[in-house]
Amino acid sequence: MFEQTPPNLPISKEPEDILEKVLPSAPVSATPPRSPQISSLPKETMTIETPHQGMKRLIFVLGIVLGLAVVGGSSWFFIRKMVSSPTTTTETPTPPAPVEPFTPSAPEIVEPVAPPVIPEPVAPEPPTIPPDTDGDGLSDAAEAQLGTNPNLIDSDNDGLTDFEEINIYHTKPLDPDSDGDKYLDGKEVRGGYDPNVAGK
Repeated sequence: MFEQTPPNLPISKEPEDILEKVLPSAPVSATPPRSPQISSLPKETMTIETPHQGMKRLIFVLGIVLGLAVVGGSSWFFIRKMVSSPTTTTETPTPPAPVEPFTPSAPEIVEPVAPPVIPEPVAPEPPTIPPDTDGDGLSDAAEAQLGTNPNLIDSDNDGLTDFEEINIYHTKPLDPDSDGDKYLDGKEVRGGYDPNVAGK
């Protein structure tokens, strides 16, 4: 049953040499052969790089890239940490002042104070009113100075009281016609005339 070969397998039993058709390469020597083109170039432009130098250059470039990545990553980390953390002050807090223990003291005994003695108000004595016998508003002493009769309200009998003649109209209390126009002072006042001036 397993003796049949599958149809997709190669028929030859020996493996093929796939490199036999390729030309054999020349052995590598320590000094490379010079081509006429390279020798014609000036010596300053000729640089031959060995595999060891290429590896150094690759390691150098990879080191620079890795260093830049480390510096950039750490910078990003610190900047992000500074932005996200709240600002803290470096001031040290001052300790609270020590609290003195509370010792209750005995309550002070306050002696009652007697209220101040307020003297009772004394009613003022009524002012002494000088006597006015006739009741015309002028005292008997004032009428004695003016020469009017303290027993009569109107000493000259002109229709005006002695008080009105002295304090309101300023007429003569002992002359019934102060302006001499033959009209009594009281009649002139009631008629709208000035008792001190003749006529209106």
